[in-house]
Amino acid sequence: MSRTLKVIFTVSILLNILLIGAGVGWYHKKSQWPGGYERPKISDESREAIRSSFRQARSEMKPIFEEMRAAKAGMEEVLSAPEFDEVAYDAAAKKLLDTRDKLSKAMANNAKNFLEDLPPEDRKAMARHMAEKMGGGGHRKKHRKPENRPESAPSEE
Repeated sequence: MSRTLKVIFTVSILLNILLIGAGVGWYHKKSQWPGGYERPKISDESREAIRSSFRQARSEMKPIFEEMRAAKAGMEEVLSAPEFDEVAYDAAAKKLLDTRDKLSKAMANNAKNFLEDLPPEDRKAMARHMAEKMGGGGHRKKHRKPENRPESAPSEE
């Protein structure tokens, strides 16, 4: 075998290994939810029930989404003003927080509606994800593995 063929063969093998590694990495990343933890393993029927519930809830919550957009725009307007107006800021912040609270409650009620119909095994599989979401910002946080979580917050004495 000539030297050129040996080099081509070696490069070909290395490229194949690289592509296989990239494929495995892509598949692993795709199988995880944001935050780095595995997607809950639930039945297809439960997954479809959840999707259906969210589709219905999205249309029912559309006015709240619009209210949230308006509250954010109001806050942006207050913050962009040439002079800072403390009273306007307090009013915009209250409106924004109240609207976010209303949206959170509507989402929690939607979750309650679909969770009560799930089988216990699927509800258990969804428990961590739902607790993170209801705790706020689960998709933005880096999730610790269960063995690395503190059991309780340190108490101040």
